[in-house]
Amino acid sequence: MAFTLGAMGSAKTNFYNDAFKRGGWEATALEVQRLWIAGKRPEAVAKVPLEMVTQANLVGDTEMVRKRIRAYKDAGVRTLRVNPQGRDLAEKLATLGRVMDLVRALAGVGFNHRPIGMLLQDRIMPIWKRIGDACHLNRKG
Repeated sequence: MAFTLGAMGSAKTNFYNDAFKRGGWEATALEVQRLWIAGKRPEAVAKVPLEMVTQANLVGDTEMVRKRIRAYKDAGVRTLRVNPQGRDLAEKLATLGRVMDLVRALAGVGFNHRPIGMLLQDRIMPIWKRIGDACHLNRKG
């Protein structure tokens, strides 16, 4: 998060920093950026509050993630960009599946999950399969 606030763009033009400022984090965003640009990266990291991280990301246990998805939905968000974490492809796909289950469960309250599901089926899953196949082949040879 400190990297995003401090290094994504120039000192005068940083879309992410500007977005966090608009989101109520102006003092923090500016301070983190100032520290990062000054080369004080550990200090910049230390200035990022946990609440800022959890507010902007789907992290935590299932209930925390469910609440964040609902908060995004209630704020008018209709598209989520998910970067599933895991040690390997299987864990990343499992994480993505859990997020999809949570979104699908909330679909009756404002989300349209069909396009996401079709995107996964038609575009993303074949790519992940090719990546997985390539990784598997590389491990054998």
